[in-house]
Amino acid sequence: MSRFSTIKFTRSDNALLNEVRALAGKKWSTDLDAIKRLRTRLRELQNHRCCYCQAPIESDESGFRELEHILPKNKSYRCTHARGTSNDQDKRRSTLGYQEFTFEPINLAISCKQCNNYKGMHDPLKDRTTARPLNKFPSAAQLIWFHPHTEKYETHITIDEDFGFTGQTAGGRAIIAECRLFDSEVLGRKFLERARVRAKQAESFRQAVDALASGIELKAFSKAHAIQTLAQERGIPTAEAKDIINKRLTYATSVQTMKQYFDSILKYEVNTI
Repeated sequence: MSRFSTIKFTRSDNALLNEVRALAGKKWSTDLDAIKRLRTRLRELQNHRCCYCQAPIESDESGFRELEHILPKNKSYRCTHARGTSNDQDKRRSTLGYQEFTFEPINLAISCKQCNNYKGMHDPLKDRTTARPLNKFPSAAQLIWFHPHTEKYETHITIDEDFGFTGQTAGGRAIIAECRLFDSEVLGRKFLERARVRAKQAESFRQAVDALASGIELKAFSKAHAIQTLAQERGIPTAEAKDIINKRLTYATSVQTMKQYFDSILKYEVNTI
């Protein structure tokens, strides 16, 4: 499951996009049939990954994924006109909302629950003094962070093998700041817990190693998360957990490595039962 670069609707999506736009003026609901189908299509186009952190969206259930409005659809609680039209960074969680784009498909993307919670009601329009309602959806240049429908993720944010996020542009750095992708504690809850669940579900030491290696290969979490999990959940030294994970990731490269790997598995399969 590779990471996605840009959300690209195709010509075959036009009927669905028009159906969603035709809902304008109605009360927002994720139970609307067209919205359900759009949510499914967005997950496909995003390779089942969060639009902000690229974490896997492993289930189409509440709590795993959110249908995110890039420009908030509603006015925030107790937002005054002065606060809602201010361009000061510390006032951007007060917004007048953009009801005109409630059913605009390019204002919608799939995010994980955690990123959606941290992003909250943050308003990314650069110039919020512009008269409302807006006549058309803003271009990427009119937003303080990158737009996943029109810009490549990797242009704005790079992710290293340990899921360290680096902003390559102001737009990328804005996403990292608002979704707290700089915070090791936040990332630990997001990725380390996923590794722990996989390890706990395994019925044997070998299954745990296989599950963790698969997670690394699918970019569900980092090698560091897998090593930490194997050491903690199976009660073995970190150095040995690292050696086993590395051998599992490369054991097919030589007969000797494969033998060493299975010798380690046999040792811990017995000692950790």
